[in-house]
Amino acid sequence: FQAEDGIRDVERSRGLGDVYKRQPVIYDNIINGNSSRGFYGSGAGIYCWWNSNCIISNNTISGNSVDYFGGGIWCGESSPTVIDNDISGNYAAWGGGIYCMRNSNPVITNNRISENYVSEGGGVYCNNSNPVINFNIISENIADGYGGGVLCENNSNPTINNNVINGNIVRGFGLDSWGVGGGIYCTESDPIIINSVISGNSADSIGGGIYCYNSNPYIVNTIFWADSVSGGGNEIYSFNSSVSINYCDIEGGWEGEGNIDIDPLFRDPENNDFHLMATYCNDPYNSPCIDAGPPDSIDVLLDCFHGLGTQRADMGAYGGNNADWPVGIENDEDNDIIIPGDFLLYQNYPNPFNTSTVIRYSLPVKSDVQLDIYNLIGQRVTTLYKGIQKAGEHSVTWNAANLPSGVYFARLNGIKYSETIKMVLLK
Repeated sequence: FQAEDGIRDVERSRGLGDVYKRQPVIYDNIINGNSSRGFYGSGAGIYCWWNSNCIISNNTISGNSVDYFGGGIWCGESSPTVIDNDISGNYAAWGGGIYCMRNSNPVITNNRISENYVSEGGGVYCNNSNPVINFNIISENIADGYGGGVLCENNSNPTINNNVINGNIVRGFGLDSWGVGGGIYCTESDPIIINSVISGNSADSIGGGIYCYNSNPYIVNTIFWADSVSGGGNEIYSFNSSVSINYCDIEGGWEGEGNIDIDPLFRDPENNDFHLMATYCNDPYNSPCIDAGPPDSIDVLLDCFHGLGTQRADMGAYGGNNADWPVGIENDEDNDIIIPGDFLLYQNYPNPFNTSTVIRYSLPVKSDVQLDIYNLIGQRVTTLYKGIQKAGEHSVTWNAANLPSGVYFARLNGIKYSETIKMVLLK
């Protein structure tokens, strides 16, 4: 093994020379100014290898540099949870912020990934990996060839949900570095891109918003606007690909169900505020992206900083079924919220119930949670909520009008906890 600075999740145990694995929690640290050099230089900030499924939370990972892969975080055959971090100002040849390879499937949630500098894959680089990339701000990264914000290659199929990908730059240098894919670059990959904003990215050649080659992305409820190139395909460039795009706002237009080509009226894009304008939030206009998403989806939370439409989901990063708060690093400043001391799933009320009941739970910290309903033989009936929520009290109403009477179970799952309650439906 070549020695890397920063943090490694594999070591050689003394005596036998076997590699053993750890699952640490890396929390509330400043990881800055480390470097990893040499032919295999990777993971200057944090290095995760071989089933090292650690939790990386609330850290500042900045100013690290590496000769090859992963300036901030490197993942190989591992699937860490990366949540609430500021990953910025790192340097690498490939993957300035986070590099994922060899079937690594990390969960990358609520991070600010910005101002990293690379040859390829400025923010997140996916190589034969399927990460879940949710609720992040991926901005102002610079690549000297391909993929300013996110790069997907070699059968990588990430889920990119509720992200703002803006202000990333791809520059072209020389014959082998073309300046392609300012926001997202896909080759031989099939990403799912939903509820996101891709805006203000630029590429020297083609594909200012997204570049697709031999790829089949599925894109819905997303806004492509004000991306630019000096070649062709300001927003979307597709070559030998089957691109499915529906219910999106795309500057210049794109064929597909529910797509529009109208200025989305972001609240203040010059200052990186990509919320939608709405008159009742004291803005002068209503965005055409309000209530313009898929007819079968609704915004989970309605206020000036989340969803605004009441009939259908809003297009963009702040609408859709998984919306719960503005993406990116934030400080909780609401002093009126009482933060509970533990994870709790309360008994539903009423119980027994006829057709509908309320399920309450509390979270002591901002958490990635899933609330499922199961029947008596262990079959999952429905998922009431899946996503990230702030610390505090939460409630969900379950309408079971179409189900038979009987015993059901509600299970709340998080990263490090699980709790179940028994419910009785009587009609």
